[in-house]
This record gives sequence, structure tokens and C-alpha cells, in this order.
Amino acid sequence: MPVLHIPTFITKLLDEYASIIRKRFFKRFCLYVFMLIVLDGPISIRRMSKACGFSHHSHLTRLLSGWKRQEAFMDLRQKWILHRVRSCPEGYRVYLVIDDTALEKRGKKMEGTGWHYSEKAKRAVWAHNFVGFLLVITTREGELLLRCPLDLQMYRKKSECKTLNIPFLSIIDQAQAFIRDFEDSVGTRPVVLFDAWYCAKKLINEVRGKGFDYVSRIKSNRNVYFHDHKTKLTALAKSVMKSRKGFSRTLVKDKGHTYETWRLEVDIPDIGRVLLIISKEQGKRNPAFFITNRLTWTAKKVIVTYGRRWTVEEFFKEVKQLFGLEDYHVRAAVPIQIHVELVLTAFMILERIRTERMSPGTPMPETVDWVKTMFFKETMKAAYEKGRKGEKLRFAA
Repeated sequence: MPVLHIPTFITKLLDEYASIIRKRFFKRFCLYVFMLIVLDGPISIRRMSKACGFSHHSHLTRLLSGWKRQEAFMDLRQKWILHRVRSCPEGYRVYLVIDDTALEKRGKKMEGTGWHYSEKAKRAVWAHNFVGFLLVITTREGELLLRCPLDLQMYRKKSECKTLNIPFLSIIDQAQAFIRDFEDSVGTRPVVLFDAWYCAKKLINEVRGKGFDYVSRIKSNRNVYFHDHKTKLTALAKSVMKSRKGFSRTLVKDKGHTYETWRLEVDIPDIGRVLLIISKEQGKRNPAFFITNRLTWTAKKVIVTYGRRWTVEEFFKEVKQLFGLEDYHVRAAVPIQIHVELVLTAFMILERIRTERMSPGTPMPETVDWVKTMFFKETMKAAYEKGRKGEKLRFAA
């Protein structure tokens, strides 16, 4: 076995999972998660196995196929949230962000793959599509306190579900089911944030039924009723922005951007009365449209709140670049979902270190670099002790 010493502060965090992982898999679980944290560049089972000193990659492969994903992982994450909010400053804000991300793949025989639109590539790509649910807590002023990925669920197309004889759930159905089962462990009325793709009556009615607030972007071709007159949003915006009477224009500044905004109440079929914000960023031609159930909010409040949704984009970028979310090469859906769960575990361990050991506002890449430095120091210390005792040293390549 090569000299490989996991820092004690990480071992303590990993030990919390001992009760939900089979004993014979727990050591492999710890090594897999730790390799996701410390390895640079593309991650593979073979590379992780070599770094851990295993003679064959099957030692870690069995981890992905030998146990089933458990809801207990989500329970542990929510338990940590409940513990952390006790130390949050008064007036903290809670947001539940819903979005999906495409993990581009080459294998044509992987379960769950299909053609999905990639925001990064600006086109459809052959990929897995995962629907994510991220809990974000900030101060009253908007400073980020913590992030917790509650779940990442694979979306499977209707044709594949029919072939496998499993129930089909659209992306909206998956989001609706998550909201239905979500328990607000924080105790503060969260604001659910999602983009125009998720602005559907089923999801919005589910959010309202749970007593949560929401802010969403809405497509410009939607029909709304304004003063009992049916119109499309584009036509309504055109008349409002040209009118000099009856509509007040407000300038909103947020993160270096300036927006011209108009605030009015409209009715949307099957959704009901909402507050509509028409927002036109200076220098851009077309306006954006936002809706919320909070009819008393100002335009600035709606735009700033929706801006918190960007946190999920940063989260997706970090788990792909720092924790190897896309770096799996198995075909079956179950091992893929287990790999995703292990990536979320690695992220959560680093998020706990970032919020509990680092200074406020420390970026995740700096946290990862700090952990790698501590790992190097403790490994060198362990190697020194082995050498002093006359033991033969072997380092992983």
C-alpha cells in the first residue's frame, strides 16, 4: 500500500457516513471521495485505483455496483444544514434553486444518454441530463453563507423508460416530485428560484401549495391577462415601455448592471395573479420578464432575488471542474447515479471545510488547494515516520 494519509479533519467528516455505508465498502468509499478531492485533471477509476495502490481497478468498481443509493445521504446533508443555521446571523435568507445540467458523453450505449441542449455549447449534445436542487443560504445583505446540493437526478427520455418498463417523469415532474417531498428543515420560508424552462403551472402550484415563495423568469411568448385583456408579453411590454402615462419606470442597479424596470400585476391562466417585472438592461434590445407570487415586492427585490439563481451555475461549474462530475465511464444508470452521489459527498465535505475552517467568502478552488496542501504535509509526515522506523516506502504514481 503506498503512503496515503487522509488528513484527520477529513476522516472525521467521512466517519459520519459509516452508519449508512456497508462496512466492507466503507474504506473504498472514503478513498473514492478523497480521490475526487485531491486528484488533478481528468479522473478515472483506473487512475484512482493506481493512486490508492490497488492492484486492479475492480476494487473501486465494486463500490459503484455493490450498493444502492440511499436517501440517508440527503438526510445527512439536511442535518448539517439544520446545525449550521443555528450559527447564521439574524435575518438570513434561504433559497431553493432548481436547474439542470448536461454532462456530455461519447458512449452511445450508456443508459440515459440522449440529445440534450447544452447552455455551454449553445446546441444539442449527446449527454446525460441531470436535474439539480441546490439550497442556498445568504445573509440579509446577500453575502453567501453556505450551499448544499440536496439532489442530482438523472432525466431519462420517454422512449427509454418505455423500453425499460419504468415510469416516465419529465423534468417538470421531477422538480414537482422533489418539492412535494421536500421538508423545510431550516424553518424559514424559502424562495424557490427557476428559469423559464421550469415556469409551468404544475411546478408553480406545487410550490404555492407548500407555502413557499417563488421567483421565475418567464418566456416572452406567454399569454397573460392585463386588466381582463388577453395579450402576449412581448406586446404588453411594447405598449408599457412606450407609454408615458400610467406606468412608472424604475432604474435598478445590481452587480454593475443597470436595468429599466416596469412593475405591474397580471393574471396567467392556470397560475393566477402574479407580479410581473419587465426588465430591460441598458445596452440590450429585448426585455426580460420575471414573475413572483409576492405582489408587494419591488422590482429591485425581484431582480436581486432572481440573481441568486446564478449560484447553481457556479455550483455546476465547480463540481465538473474540481470534483470530476463528468469523469465516469460506466454504462449502467445505477453506478452513474452512485458516482454522482459520491461527487456530492466530496463537494459537501469541502463546503463544510470552507464554511467552518476558512474565512467567509473563500472561493471553493482556494479551499481545494488548502486541503491538497494539508494532505501533502500529512503524507510527508507519515512517510517520515515510516522511514524512521525502517519501513519500506512506496508512493503512488
